[in-house]
Amino acid sequence: MYWWEMFGGVYGFLLFIVLGFYLNKMRYLPRLYNINGVDNGPLVSIIVPVKNEEDTIEECLSSLINVKYRSKEIIVVLGKSHDKTEEIVKRFVDRVKIVYEGIVPNDWVGKNWACYVGYQHANGKLILFTDGDTIHSEDSLSKIVNITLNERADMVTLFPKFIFRSFWERLVTPLIAIFIGISNKVWDLNNDDGKSFLGNGQYILIQRDVYEKIGGHMSVRNIIIEDYALAGLIKKHGYRLRGYYAPELLSVKMYRSFSELWEGWTKNIYSGIGSIKRTLMLISILLGLLFPYIFTIFALLQLLHWSFSLLTLNILPVFLLFIAGVIVYKNYDSGILYAFLVPLSILIVIVLIFNSMLRSILFDVSWKGRKYHKVKSVKEFLNHVDLY
Repeated sequence: MYWWEMFGGVYGFLLFIVLGFYLNKMRYLPRLYNINGVDNGPLVSIIVPVKNEEDTIEECLSSLINVKYRSKEIIVVLGKSHDKTEEIVKRFVDRVKIVYEGIVPNDWVGKNWACYVGYQHANGKLILFTDGDTIHSEDSLSKIVNITLNERADMVTLFPKFIFRSFWERLVTPLIAIFIGISNKVWDLNNDDGKSFLGNGQYILIQRDVYEKIGGHMSVRNIIIEDYALAGLIKKHGYRLRGYYAPELLSVKMYRSFSELWEGWTKNIYSGIGSIKRTLMLISILLGLLFPYIFTIFALLQLLHWSFSLLTLNILPVFLLFIAGVIVYKNYDSGILYAFLVPLSILIVIVLIFNSMLRSILFDVSWKGRKYHKVKSVKEFLNHVDLY
């Protein structure tokens, strides 16, 4: 037996154990089951920042208008679009309040400024920040308000069902979602004594007074992934954060093409990871997931010499990755074919992470026509937050 056969076999066995542990943990992602709604709760101001979303905004606003909750107001904050977004939004002028974001200050991220402008026009005791590519079920708001009241939650965030519109989005997004969940220990998200936090800007319902106490979007004005930062502020200040996977209540159409997916995740990933050290560590972990495939190929070539040990021990993590792929992609309404493409997905994510790190540190990232130079990480931001 060669030394690399022994190393590969032991590595494969250990990886099988570690993978099994974390994939089992992901089964405990908080979900909502059999939740009743409330008919008449406090006024909720729904704020929708919108820019260049002609293909999704009509469906989004229609779903929000049809939400069965008496005390709500819908505020659409219009950015300067280069498509028919404004024209489509104006069709709803009798049912939503339309405001314009105006000139975005130099030290603000565009979306954060739009959310802040929306807040200035809001009257609700509760504020719901959502995106123009989301689709809301009729009972979503009444159920989440009920959760907020019963749990005495200060902020509730939802993780949606993805509606994929391209092969690449269907291939890459589930893997990114799993790693975001594992790295942020989502199974511990609703533990008030734990350090885990995560926010999804596609759905953040927050108590107005708490929003103001933590500084709102003013405090995260130059943070690219403001949702993550807001969740971190909530947890750091000792408020109650709740997060739930709720595909029955919320769905989203994020990206239309590979280029849009690439640009979107490039602006987000490094800011969320937080440092060069952690980024390189994550890349190393992902590269490690490819080793069993490489060792398995070597082992198959060595079968002529009756070398079964390497194959046996590495086939375990490969098999587990395949089964996990089947489960994950099925959960995201994809076919079994994608489970065979897990190695390709891992490779794309590695390159994407590396590109995000380089662009965030040395160059700039862009989104919807705006460029942001030297992106600040959320963890760096939170480390410098002063508690009152």
